[in-house]
Amino acid sequence: MARGDGFTIELDPAALAEVNRLLNSIPEKVGDRAVIGAMKKAIEPARLAAVANVKDRTGALAKSIKTTAGKKARKGAPEVVISTRRAKTQVVRVPGSRKPQRVNPRFYLHLVLLGTASGTRTAGVGKVSKKRADGSEKFFQVPVGNSIVRKKSIRHPGGRPNPIFDKALAGPMRRRAYNDLTGFLIPRLRKLAKKYGAK
Repeated sequence: MARGDGFTIELDPAALAEVNRLLNSIPEKVGDRAVIGAMKKAIEPARLAAVANVKDRTGALAKSIKTTAGKKARKGAPEVVISTRRAKTQVVRVPGSRKPQRVNPRFYLHLVLLGTASGTRTAGVGKVSKKRADGSEKFFQVPVGNSIVRKKSIRHPGGRPNPIFDKALAGPMRRRAYNDLTGFLIPRLRKLAKKYGAK
């Protein structure tokens, strides 16, 4: 019923029967909003755990991890996800860089989750032009002591995978999310059912 990154919360039959009974007694859109709200509250601790697992020099990725309604919610199936899908471009100061840079974590989250291979990186190789708009060459800016040295290529050690969502949703967090979902949802639906005249 509630889904994180590969994580589903299934209600037990008794709780599910009660939820369905209450949903049938209130307007559909009202019920959907109540379910989505309860799911967001239930997985908020998991979102905070994911943020705590981030190792980010700029803080941009941690700031971008949000809980939002999923795509299925638009089709009448309440769903929430923890993701960076709505991340906005941020201006940050990257250690070793002289000027602030514009970054959007949505475009590099996969590199954090899956890791990167080691190897030689050459500036301006691939789809990116080797020169800037003003015609100057592109270089890597490498901190050496108190100075910044420009290099055309560098040896990158690669990065280890950091499955921040899997870590956040492992073990006791699943049980907590289940308990919180039923604890938030059923009382809220009962209140709405009473408001709309159901017994």
